[in-house]
Amino acid sequence: TNMDMSSFFAKMTADNTRKKVQFFGPDCSQLYAEVQQDYDFANNYVTYWVKVPTISALDDTKVYMYYDPTFSANTNYIGDTGETAAQQVWNANYVGVWHMAEGGSTDIKDSTAYSHVVGAASLSDANTANNCITGRCIDFQGDVNLSVGRPTHLQNNAFTIEFNAYMDAWNSAGPVNLD
Repeated sequence: TNMDMSSFFAKMTADNTRKKVQFFGPDCSQLYAEVQQDYDFANNYVTYWVKVPTISALDDTKVYMYYDPTFSANTNYIGDTGETAAQQVWNANYVGVWHMAEGGSTDIKDSTAYSHVVGAASLSDANTANNCITGRCIDFQGDVNLSVGRPTHLQNNAFTIEFNAYMDAWNSAGPVNLD
């Protein structure tokens, strides 16, 4: 949401403090959260993906966030992309979640327990880490091939591909080739 978090960031000054938070749902149960890989505490920026079990269509659903620098790292419930706690945010119906926030990495990590790494041989530092609607993202320039291979649990099954894209220009081939 758009709330002033400056006091939070004033205390959270190093990347080793990113897991010293706790999220609680309306029933006071602790919630799992994933720290997206693009955190930057020097510039007051972090993205947490929080698993909220239910969201009411009629009433406000409140999620509470607590931070205390004296806490031990909350690794049972807060994890970086690929870690066990972070994988709990995404249930088994999600067979791949890629935030595309890796910066200069040539591999894009999967947030789910399936751990599908997307190889992106043509990525470089020159086209990464732009501010986007879901945090930071990769700015694909020119032809970029992404491949997750052919996982057996995706073969011969119907599935949905969903993504956010901003197109600077549209070419005749369109944005995605699913060959």
